[in-house]
Amino acid sequence: MANESRTKQLWNFLWVQVVAALLAVGCALATSGPFAGGDGSADAPYQIATAEQLDAVRSHLDKHFILIVDIDLGVAPYNAGEGWEPIGVSGAPFTGSLDGKGHAIANLFINRPAQDHIGLFGDASGATFANLKLQVEVTGNYRVGGLVGNLEPGLITGVHVTGTVTGTTNEVGGLVGRIKYVDIMSSSANVQVSGGSTTSGGGSDLGGLVGNVQNGSSIADCAAYGSISVNSVSSLLTGGLLGTLWESSLERSFATGDVVGRDNVGGLVGHNGKSSIANSFATGNVTSTANGITNYGGLVGSSDSGSTIANSFATGNVNGIAMVGGLIGRQTADSSVTNSYATGHVAGTTSDVGGLIGINYDGGVTSSYYDSTTTGQSDTGKGEPHTTVQLRQQSTFTDWDFTEIWKIVEGGNYPYLGWQTFATVVPMLTSPANDGTVADLRPTLAWLPTLTLEGRGVVGYEIQLSTSSAFPADATESWMVWTGDPLFTNFGFAALLLLGGPMLYRNFRHKLALLAMVGLLATALVSGCGNSSHSKLVVEQDSSIVTHSLATDLLPATNYFWRVKALDDQGHWSSWSPVRSFTTPGGDR
Repeated sequence: MANESRTKQLWNFLWVQVVAALLAVGCALATSGPFAGGDGSADAPYQIATAEQLDAVRSHLDKHFILIVDIDLGVAPYNAGEGWEPIGVSGAPFTGSLDGKGHAIANLFINRPAQDHIGLFGDASGATFANLKLQVEVTGNYRVGGLVGNLEPGLITGVHVTGTVTGTTNEVGGLVGRIKYVDIMSSSANVQVSGGSTTSGGGSDLGGLVGNVQNGSSIADCAAYGSISVNSVSSLLTGGLLGTLWESSLERSFATGDVVGRDNVGGLVGHNGKSSIANSFATGNVTSTANGITNYGGLVGSSDSGSTIANSFATGNVNGIAMVGGLIGRQTADSSVTNSYATGHVAGTTSDVGGLIGINYDGGVTSSYYDSTTTGQSDTGKGEPHTTVQLRQQSTFTDWDFTEIWKIVEGGNYPYLGWQTFATVVPMLTSPANDGTVADLRPTLAWLPTLTLEGRGVVGYEIQLSTSSAFPADATESWMVWTGDPLFTNFGFAALLLLGGPMLYRNFRHKLALLAMVGLLATALVSGCGNSSHSKLVVEQDSSIVTHSLATDLLPATNYFWRVKALDDQGHWSSWSPVRSFTTPGGDR
């Protein structure tokens, strides 16, 4: 009887445990719903691990979300027909938050040329987006962006988009079509943006980052790399970074892409109205369409309504019709430019052409200059002309702050902004999949190409690979790879080589003193294997990806951590990329 009693007690205990477990599972399922975890609150956001879970966000518009893995949308039903259906519409916008946690959403495809408010999200209000990478091919009608079509109000920080964005009418941007009362920080777009239609017109408010920036918005530490073009005979307001900047602010930002537009066209901003631009620059060329009208500037097409531009520059060529300037096409009496310069060639076919400003309606011009040698202009009264030699001497720049704002290599280059002393965008790692298992013991490491702040390709990378996420010096293998020097520009990304193969550093920090001789070393050793052979390359790059192939086997069944940073042509390093990890397979290959 005692044994029978104990057996009964044991079964009762086990039954209680089973019921408790089932209740726990049921509660968890009820909490996370169609997601991988979380309850949708700010403290415990829903976790997204699949394309289907990302799609389910549209049924929870006021909740908070995080990505826990990279998401590939290049699968049915999201990659065919009209593609992805934007989350949130006018009248029922997304009001929650999405934190990518450094993960990527790849192959976002949208083909809805007759539909307004197009992007991963269509309409969002009071929403926050952070720490996310997007690869997109997006087509819409009005208010079109890679991330969101229309955001009012909201916050975007650390979001980076690559791909193409097309709008058949107006307000089109690589990141967002239109914003109002929005702050955007530390974000970028490497996107080819086009707008307008040969049949229906449109094509106004086009920007590499944002098409139309409205009241109370601020943009800081942002970049756009893609070209901007219009497909309409009636387009207006086109900029390399922003189409329109109205009653808002822009600082520490830049654009490098070429811009083609009809009226109010700028390398950085098309129209600057009631706004401020500071510590920013543009390097792309600005060109008029065949039916162009007025206002073409290397930095800003038109600056009016009390706007200010300070401590900024433009280096791209400007070719327009009328009101064409190396920095600003048109400036009105209540606006001003201070401590700025332009160097690109300037040409106009009719009237009002200037090295710094095309036409200035008595606006303020203080300590601002243009290069009379390179611009081909000699006008005065709206910017001071100086030769190339003079503009590479600090003494030329009256009352400029070369301690906190500007830097210059005396006699070597034009002034550059102090915040340009690092690569602006850290490398974005793409494969192997984070926390995944690789197929063999020599995995290929890959990341997106990185640009310097001036828009040129970086000259080198450092890659760290370790069995410890702390990357201790005695347990880390680092490679420094070099792009080649000016005497061998066609070779591509060449490794620093020893006679026996890639140069392997246990602690790269102690080797930085060798950078001065890196170009000669790489040329002398790489030239022996010829352009047709890649047998000694450890890094290769095309327009969309950089890859590093390991030369020796890693340990089997081992968890590895890796990260990458970039080197610009002035010897400045970017920050390290976010750390990713992978596990090697067990046993022999």
